[in-house]
Amino acid sequence: MLLNPKVILLVLGVIIGGVVGYATRPEIAEIRIGKLNIEISGKGIGRQDDRITSEQWKHIAIFALIGGALGLGLGFAMERGRMKF
Repeated sequence: MLLNPKVILLVLGVIIGGVVGYATRPEIAEIRIGKLNIEISGKGIGRQDDRITSEQWKHIAIFALIGGALGLGLGFAMERGRMKF
């Protein structure tokens, strides 16, 4: 059974984006993509007791969405034969 590369890369992108977002959850998150500017501010950086603020969850979710979009784009490129691994 062959697996669809779009789905595999989408899931990998979401997971990797989520991990990167979790590892980089700052007190104030500012993401700039072209003219799009997203700023998220919270009360603290990752705490010792592992509590994550809602602002930090938003930061993690944004990174997961970006990773998923990149993974899906790579999946479409692979399916059309423009990229090969």
